[in-house]
This record gives sequence, C-alpha cells and structure tokens, in this order.
Amino acid sequence: MEQQDKLITICAAARGAARAAAASGQRSIALEKAADRIMAECDTIFEANIADIEAARDAGLPEVILERMQVDRNNIAALCDALRETAHLPDPLGTGTVRTGRRGNEIKRVRVPLGVVAFVYDCRPELTVRASALALKSGNAALLYTGRYPATDIALIDALRLATEEAGLNPAIVTRLDPEADRSPEALAGTRGLVDLVIAYGSRESVRRIEEGAVVPVIEAGPGNGHLYVDWPCDIPQAVKAALSSKGALPRGCDAPAATLLVHSEAASEFMPAFSRAAQPYHIEYRGCPRTREYLSAAIPAVREDWAAECCERILAIKVVDSIDEAIEHINTYGTGHSEAIVTLSAPSARRFGREVDAAAVYINAVSRNADGGEFEPGAQAGFSARKFGFRGPVCLETLTTDKYLIEGVGQPTAK
Repeated sequence: MEQQDKLITICAAARGAARAAAASGQRSIALEKAADRIMAECDTIFEANIADIEAARDAGLPEVILERMQVDRNNIAALCDALRETAHLPDPLGTGTVRTGRRGNEIKRVRVPLGVVAFVYDCRPELTVRASALALKSGNAALLYTGRYPATDIALIDALRLATEEAGLNPAIVTRLDPEADRSPEALAGTRGLVDLVIAYGSRESVRRIEEGAVVPVIEAGPGNGHLYVDWPCDIPQAVKAALSSKGALPRGCDAPAATLLVHSEAASEFMPAFSRAAQPYHIEYRGCPRTREYLSAAIPAVREDWAAECCERILAIKVVDSIDEAIEHINTYGTGHSEAIVTLSAPSARRFGREVDAAAVYINAVSRNADGGEFEPGAQAGFSARKFGFRGPVCLETLTTDKYLIEGVGQPTAK
C-alpha cells in the first residue's frame, strides 16, 4: 500500500507539472537549456556510463546491450542536436481547424496533450533524452521506467530536471520510476487514472506482460524482426550495401535492423559470396536454409524459431526464395509488421512489395534502420509503433497529443 500511495503522489505531481507546462511558453526554452546542461554535465554522464557498462559486462550481458548502453561524445552531440531541433519546431498544441456547424456554432478542433506518459525501457539511455524531449515539447509529463543499470539515466534525468527548473517549469514533469521501489510497469498500466499512455520498448513478451492487465492504452515501440528481400533483377553492390547497413552495426535506440535476409535464387550465386566477404569484419552468425548453406558453409541450419526471432544480436537468418511471391508470403507469416525492405531494379516488384507486404513501413531501395531518428519527422523521435489500431508509425510529437473540440455558440435555440 505504501508503494501505491507513493506512485499516486508521483503521478499527481507529474500531472500538475504537465498542466502548468502546457499553458507555458517556456517548454522550448527548457529544451534549449536541457541541451546546454547535458553538454555541461558530459563528464558526470560519461563516468556514470562507464560504471553502468562495467556492471552490465560483469553480469554477462550480451554485446548488443553493452553497445546500446554506450554514451560517447558523438551520442551526446546528436542528442543535444535533437533537443535543440525539437525546441525550434512549431508548438504542437493549439493548432487545428475551425468550421461553422449546421446551427451556426463555431467549431474549433485543437491539439492538446495526453497528460502523463510512461516510457518503459531497459538499458537505453538515449531514449531517456528523446522521450523527455517529446514530452516537454508537447506539454506532457514523462515518467521514465529506466530498468537495470540506471546511473547514466539518472545523470541525464538530473540534467533535464535542472534545465526545466531553470526555465521556470516544475521538474516533476520528468521523473524516473524504479520498478522495485515504485511498483512495476504492469501495476502502473493496470491502475486507472495514474497515466494516460504507456509506451513500452523491448521484447514482445515483456510488452505483452504490460498489456495483459492494462486499463490504459499501451504502444509497443520496439524494433521487431524486419526482413530485407534481395530481388532479381537487382544491383548486387547496392544489395550488399543495404544488407550491411541493415545488419552490420549493432542496433541503437529503437531502429529496425533486419533479422532475416531473403535472397532470390537468381541473385544468390553472386550476392552471397559478395555479402559474406563484406560482412567479415562484423562477425555475424548466420542461420540458413539448406540452399543458403551451399553458399555459406559456416551457417548454422535454421529452424522455424529463427524465422520468427526478433533482432537482438549479430545473428542473421537467411533464406533463398524462388520468387517475390515466396518472399512476401514468408514476411507476412513471420514478420511483426514493423519495417520491411526490398532491393530491386523491377518497378512492378517494388510496387507489389509495397502493396502486399503487411508492415507499418516498407522501404524500397532504402535502409530500414531509418525507423529510429529524424527520417520521418524533424526533432526527437522515440521508437516506432507497428500497431494497426490506435497509433501507427514513428513515436513523435503527434503521438503525444490528441484532439479537443471547442464549440462556441451564438445563442441559437435548440431544434424541437
């Protein structure tokens, strides 16, 4: 009961801070100050990050998580750029349309904040800044469940809260929640009136646990298990480059690297050796169908689970297919509906792939890792939702606002 009372107090303070911020012109100033403060606190943030990574390495966490946790000067510079870019965007609140109703009423449709948004993630310090930026700009409060090894997140949140205070806002608008001390995300999502939206990152299983007892909307914003289909005819060097871009570097943030590579049989004899040579520095582990293993002898025989696996490490499942029909069927069977890509020189194949693949984003001769970052919208983004209902697409300012209707009458009598 003590935990529940504490959580209610935290959420109430966050809601009050959000209401005050929504009516304030200081939100953009707070973001500018946040960028300055984070740059000024770089050394403290780096020290915390080193401690987090050492603790995670000692605990045996895989390289993909250690890479995702790392914060260096380039990351900090990019995050501060995102803060400043978000600050300079038009205010998402209050914009809308005006029309005259049938009885002469003036009907205004305006954008307003959701209120309190909880972000649930683990070992993703970049997300701490991006989520806070979106919440601040849109007049929402951000409750951040940062998960394990939180020293970096705490250092970043301290800088963000100081900046909001310097801008004249209530620092409760950005608050870290501890899953052990402040109750679990499942409990938060399962209690009506505390938050207005939960955005969850991570595996499908972890998100499902939150969804099962939720009484508020939950958006799944993880990376999914994207596919890259190498069609025939195609530009082989371009296909190799696309495959490396989709898989070579470990995933950061919530981008959408490919978990499975589908290769047309006519392209396989040229593409496979070229890709294998180019991918050597990345030490990728291959899981392949029998035809793939004819080209990549080191590939481990793929099983059904490999086709459905989410992208999490340097593991790539590869299947040789005989047609675009087979590729589309495979994607629609095993895909999570997040981001899918094709490399092709055939305009009909490109159109068909875009039309028939069941995904929130389809990339034609482009790299699916653009799903996280400024590809879709300027400013900060915080993941990508593949849901068909509610909200679908990049988690951006629009995601955290909703419609409100203001109807102003001129004394018309009600029709009898």
